[in-house]
Amino acid sequence: MPRFVGVNREIVKWEWHDDAYTMNLMLHLLVLSADEPMEYHGVKLEVGQLITTREELSKLLGQSAQKIRTGLQRLKKCGIITSKTTNKFTLITVEKSRFY
Repeated sequence: MPRFVGVNREIVKWEWHDDAYTMNLMLHLLVLSADEPMEYHGVKLEVGQLITTREELSKLLGQSAQKIRTGLQRLKKCGIITSKTTNKFTLITVEKSRFY
């Protein structure tokens, strides 16, 4: 059965909706985040969490590392994501992922 992510039309009121790179990054993180508790490479993930690196996101989205870094900073500042970085990966939590 297909699993969908719905996006509220109110997103057009978000301050970064007109920035293609930040919007693409946000939607991508939302789609990649866990939709149920799971384990990935020995790390327990809760709903809305994913493990990635800036390099992975850069390759996957075809964006420069600087654009990914800037986009992540914007998403953190807006309270859309939080993150915890280790020497191997970054654990990103999409806050209120159930809202989307």
